[in-house]
Amino acid sequence: MTDQQLLDAVRRNLEWFCNSGVMDPPDGSWGVAERIAVTKDNTAIEKICRAFPAWNEFDGYCVIEPRRPDCNFETALLFLLAGRKFGSEEFTRTGENLLMYLYNRSGMIFPENSVWNWSNITKQPGRWFDDNGWCGAIQFRIAALRPDLDRKYRMRGRALRLARLLAAGVDRSLGADQEISHGSWPDPEGFWLGEPRLPHWGAVALLAGTAALAVEPDPVLAIQLRRYYEYVGGRLDTFIASELCYALLGAAFAANVTGEEFYLDLTARIAAAVLRRIDPATGNLPAEHCEAPKGAHLVDLIYTANWALLGLQAAAGVTGDEAVREAYRKLLELLTAVQDRSDNPAFRGCWRGMYDLRAGEWGGGDLFEGGQNSIYTGWTNAPIALGLLLAADRTSLAAL
Repeated sequence: MTDQQLLDAVRRNLEWFCNSGVMDPPDGSWGVAERIAVTKDNTAIEKICRAFPAWNEFDGYCVIEPRRPDCNFETALLFLLAGRKFGSEEFTRTGENLLMYLYNRSGMIFPENSVWNWSNITKQPGRWFDDNGWCGAIQFRIAALRPDLDRKYRMRGRALRLARLLAAGVDRSLGADQEISHGSWPDPEGFWLGEPRLPHWGAVALLAGTAALAVEPDPVLAIQLRRYYEYVGGRLDTFIASELCYALLGAAFAANVTGEEFYLDLTARIAAAVLRRIDPATGNLPAEHCEAPKGAHLVDLIYTANWALLGLQAAAGVTGDEAVREAYRKLLELLTAVQDRSDNPAFRGCWRGMYDLRAGEWGGGDLFEGGQNSIYTGWTNAPIALGLLLAADRTSLAAL
């Protein structure tokens, strides 16, 4: 793919963010909503609206209105990097506005510990491992990109504190004796939610800890990180494709930051496991996640293909392996090819939650968090657009 093709896809996606209603107003000053849920033929729409009781209804779709910190941080980083790449003051200002919303308007940060609550509508503490991992890692990335924003919001200090709390929570959860599942919350102190023995939560939580090590050496944090990845490395054959993608991104982050042989070898091992799951004809990984419809012909853009993109991108830079580079290239082409080209501004330029390769269209069915009719801002659109933007710069999120 040419750089221009990649950047054209990024620009289309930025236009979707601004025109679809997920940012109201479209300058980011009151944040970005979690997702759009298409209502037509969506068997899960009633459950979605019960589980996420804040939405704005339009003709044929709803904007699911909760503002999540992870979605807002991912989108802020996208707009800041796009502003720099395209020389756009408007994109830059949108990224800055999203940060202003997060720190000054959202009420989602707990000031006593720099942890982020699940959303602006949450009445009780909802401290998730994975969401906070992204919040921490991206704060470090934005702080390095924009020292003025670091000073304004004390980003590094807040992210360091958060990273250490996350790593300690992951570490004390490793020895839990309960069965591992997406519904288990094994933190013995009951502070964190999520199952960090699965990379979906643990590897993402430790993205913050890994980024912290690049800023400030911390022997305790380094030991906790190593202990976790020794745990993951001994269980690669138990993980579904989605979990392998999260693990790959986390290991590549650690390899890039530390340069240690252990993480370099682990990244290569996980990359090999991911490549074994890829369909060589399409470049797709099977949809296997419990919160989305399943099938080898389905492109899961909420839990699998999006993270595979960032993981393979980072692993290609770390390993230099041509097979990894080729898998990364094919996935770039696949994701760019399926980007929505419809006329409706609610959809044009986005990636929806699931694509059916057999049918050649968005499809596969719906669950209340995954499937074809959920169009996430963070988790799907911002990470994919970031991957394409970074591809044009020959870098990765791990190397920023």
